[in-house]
Amino acid sequence: MLAVEDPDAPGGGFVHWTVSGIAPSVTAVQAGHAPAGATEGRNGAGSVGYTGPCPPAGQTHHYVFTLKAVAGPTVLAVGALTGIYKRSGS
Repeated sequence: MLAVEDPDAPGGGFVHWTVSGIAPSVTAVQAGHAPAGATEGRNGAGSVGYTGPCPPAGQTHHYVFTLKAVAGPTVLAVGALTGIYKRSGS
């Protein structure tokens, strides 16, 4: 399962994307597109699929990408990467 979240968003966080059912053979994911056979979940805006980062102008937000390898109810491995994005402007 892949999750992309912004913990700095107003209200305590925002889910930008969740994708489950990613095949073990998948080695890359095209930005904003779920791999074939995977299922996208609802994001923080209430729609299914990806919604890009959009912090208020001048603010820096962290975007946490978490990838979990699961087999049934068992989590086999977890990896996370945090990116930082600041939108210019006032």
